[in-house]
Amino acid sequence: MQKKKQFDISCGRFGDFRRSPNEWIVYHPDYFDYQKQGNMKRYVARCLYLRGRIRAITENEVESAFSLSNSGKPTVMSFMSHDTRDIEPDMDVVNEWIKNAAVKYPEVKFKFSNAVDAIRSALNLKKETPAKFEINWNNPIFEIHADKELFGPQPFFCFKTWDFNCYHDNLDKHDD
Repeated sequence: MQKKKQFDISCGRFGDFRRSPNEWIVYHPDYFDYQKQGNMKRYVARCLYLRGRIRAITENEVESAFSLSNSGKPTVMSFMSHDTRDIEPDMDVVNEWIKNAAVKYPEVKFKFSNAVDAIRSALNLKKETPAKFEINWNNPIFEIHADKELFGPQPFFCFKTWDFNCYHDNLDKHDD
């Protein structure tokens, strides 16, 4: 079995999605276990590797995504590469699998997209207007006020100064 030979990924190292849905669905994860469906605000979609040594996309997986979409369920088929190889040969193979599946399921309309747009499209979610910020910096106090509710209890914040230094932090949110 392939997993047993991959000792460097034991215990779910590099992301453990072994118990997550095996379909090309989009779901809200559970607060305590992201592999289960729950009621968090974020969405999770399955993503497999291009020619990876583990969790690689296959022709059967591509056909499975088309079959799911053909059944009327919102579907996002996602794949990626996380190394420095030239991905063009791998993309040629996956594109051929997509062409084959498109012939088998001519009713399925598909498009190539980034993750955010793919999930929005699959679930018919409207694009939201980004928050606008007011920043007050009275050293050492740094205050940020947004014109709308932000996602999560500690929003990630980063900025680049005019002299090209980058600063970032996971902000503590205070509702004083």
